Amino acid sequence: MVMNNEDIIKAAGRIMARSGAVGLTVDALHQEPELVENELLKEINNENEIFELMLRHLERELKYRVNAISAQSEPPEKEISHLFNNLYDLFKQNPWYPHLIFDPEVSARCTKAGEIIFRVKRVAKNYLVGLVKQPQQKNIHAPPGGSRQVSRRHRKRLPDERWQANGTGKME
Repeated sequence: MVMNNEDIIKAAGRIMARSGAVGLTVDALHQEPELVENELLKEINNENEIFELMLRHLERELKYRVNAISAQSEPPEKEISHLFNNLYDLFKQNPWYPHLIFDPEVSARCTKAGEIIFRVKRVAKNYLVGLVKQPQQKNIHAPPGGSRQVSRRHRKRLPDERWQANGTGKME
């Protein structure tokens, strides 16, 4: 039977879901029935490698989903909705992902955890920032008459410049 990293990741994820990051050890993985004859597992020497494998998987999953959503070229509000629905599904299918991201035990036991989690956050942030800036770049939300007209309208609503700085709300 051919085994791959997916089998190791799923077994490690089940252990984390049951016992948290502290329960995930190489010995615990060796106890998982489907991994008994896994040749790849024999190459893993410590928990650092297990966590790194899992974090890299999370990173690939997120990039794949972001790219798939982005390729649909839908309006930003729909893409944001798809992203959050996808993330919900991803965390529902892989309940150990929040442990990977937020459990300090992972960072303590995986030397590259901070670096990989930073990249994961950067992928999500850059995608969301791009979606937010998209309407601005296309001038979708531009007010009729341009920003100067809006500025004039709002200036008329502002209080007289003699407004007291002490915040009493009284005119001088």
